[in-house]
Amino acid sequence: MALTLTRRDIEDAHRFARSASDRAKSFKETGEYVVGTITQTVEVAAGAVGVGVLTGRFGPIKIAGSPIPLDLALGVTGHLLGFAGVAGKYSEHLHNFSDGVVAGWLTKWGFGMGQQWADKQGALRGQISGETARLHGGMPVPMAGYTPSFGADQTNRPLTESELASMAQAIR
Repeated sequence: MALTLTRRDIEDAHRFARSASDRAKSFKETGEYVVGTITQTVEVAAGAVGVGVLTGRFGPIKIAGSPIPLDLALGVTGHLLGFAGVAGKYSEHLHNFSDGVVAGWLTKWGFGMGQQWADKQGALRGQISGETARLHGGMPVPMAGYTPSFGADQTNRPLTESELASMAQAIR
């Protein structure tokens, strides 16, 4: 039995190969886009988390003898270094991280504005625990004068009258 190839068979095979090649290029472009977007998101998030962790550990930090917050200064400086080309072909990554640092500072600034707004209107601010805040993306608002007096082994027990009184006093 002889194998016969026609011109049409060769053209069909060529079209199939071209189509497969185009699909592979499309997958590659989509993959590069997805990886690039994920990388950017991780870099921005790292900058924002870094600001949050440092602020949580050390409180608001200002540049010595200046009213300028250190995190804002670092974010702006990172962008300036990126524009100057200091990071070379990695300047985009420096910009992404700096965006996160600036976003972290803006979140704290916005939170402060919201607190001032609530205070001016006499509104009660939500009193949320640190754990609840972390789970829901908020920032913890401590209740002044109240210190929980239970440990990990006592979390499922009812509150005592003195604990309830302490909580009520902290809210007043």
